[in-house]
Amino acid sequence: KQEDAVAEEEFVDVDVPAEAAEAPTEEAPEAPAEAPKTEEAPAYEVLEEMPGSAMEGMEYEPLFACAADKDIKDIAPLFRGKCRNITITRPGNVRASDISSVARCFSENEMTFEAQPDCSLAVQSALEKASDSGAVLLVAGSFYLLAEVNEFLSHSATE
Repeated sequence: KQEDAVAEEEFVDVDVPAEAAEAPTEEAPEAPAEAPKTEEAPAYEVLEEMPGSAMEGMEYEPLFACAADKDIKDIAPLFRGKCRNITITRPGNVRASDISSVARCFSENEMTFEAQPDCSLAVQSALEKASDSGAVLLVAGSFYLLAEVNEFLSHSATE
């Protein structure tokens, strides 16, 4: 009976204002019927194959980094034939990464790349290459890398 007493103490009655209770709920928009399922294709392929894809016909400059615990052997081939040159780096200083393994996998897949262990220099290089060629910077592989790019762009905007 002690368990029943504890369970009763965990629940608290809350008064909900009438407006909140009557507020209409927004429905999520339906996904396009032609979109591939994400279980069947990596995210990049899903974006690329969607009708009216923003990536359709676009040139882009990839900047890639991933943590050491990711299976780069499965990731690297996804870039083959999709871009001319890839800048690879470490995903900042927060996560462990093995840039030599990433470079080896890209090399084994016969892709050209620039390996730059210094994340800030890699971001700067990839942005310059994208700007020079009129391409869009495509940041891939790590949210930590995306945070580094965001920080780099924030600092660049204030200078």
